[in-house]
Amino acid sequence: MGQQPLPSRAPAAQAGIQAVIIPWDTEQPARGTIVRHIPGDPLGLLLGAGGTGIRLPRIDAVLRCTGDEEQPLNIRATDLVRAHRWPATGLPLIRGTALLVGRRLPGKGHLTSVPAPMRDLLVQGKQCRAQVSTSQAPERWLGNAMEFDDWGQAYRYGVRLAGRWRRVQKIRVVPAETGHPTT
Repeated sequence: MGQQPLPSRAPAAQAGIQAVIIPWDTEQPARGTIVRHIPGDPLGLLLGAGGTGIRLPRIDAVLRCTGDEEQPLNIRATDLVRAHRWPATGLPLIRGTALLVGRRLPGKGHLTSVPAPMRDLLVQGKQCRAQVSTSQAPERWLGNAMEFDDWGQAYRYGVRLAGRWRRVQKIRVVPAETGHPTT
């Protein structure tokens, strides 16, 4: 007989959260998944014991990874951390499959879903643009009309822009259909 799921003590709204699985193999697409609430650490069941969480406050999410140095480099997850913790000095290289989840609710410990705009950008494979914010105009996002097939390509282009424009403070990737590239 199959293993029975553990009962949930969470309210119905917390029975499952929407998360994004980011495989290390770039040939496999990032994909959405539902993580069911299990008392304790549900992510440990998916990633194994000893997992690590890296807060990404700009998108109100946490990237969970195994922390196993024997696993292959996950360039997409590494880029995600670097984009949302820019400047990217001293940040870890992410190895193996990673899982993006929303932040924990204060005082409750329940995880939340990945914010929908970020989930859609990673999973749906829409055309994207890179934008940067500079110290001269931190409230403005600057970019051009270049479009990329996925989030990672657009982010790496943003890093190249930051290498040329010395005053870059933040990098972001937006869907191409958001309108004019400079907002």
